[in-house]
Amino acid sequence: MIPDGQSVLAATDPLDEQVRFDLYRKEKEIQEIAQILKNLRLNGPAERRWLQENEDLATDLVEEFVEDSLYKLDGAQMNGETLELSVAVMGKLRETLGLFQTVINSDEELEA
Repeated sequence: MIPDGQSVLAATDPLDEQVRFDLYRKEKEIQEIAQILKNLRLNGPAERRWLQENEDLATDLVEEFVEDSLYKLDGAQMNGETLELSVAVMGKLRETLGLFQTVINSDEELEA
């Protein structure tokens, strides 16, 4: 029995479904970005030059992507599936940010 004035979110809550969809989409976007960064890391310095020359722009884009990812979670009801997915997305995002830094700094490390 549900006490007066309280409600229970249905398993098919449209907001929860939208959050899960957004998280799945973010996960795919992060995987695509990670693959691009891995390819850049494997290629020679000439391939990484644009990213390194435009580090400020790339960093701004990454920060905007992170903020957008966090915005998707803001105020979301965290059921088990949504929580697991959000943890997975944030873990992949952290790994991808590390890969981004590796690509940006790779030529500097080679020159040192």
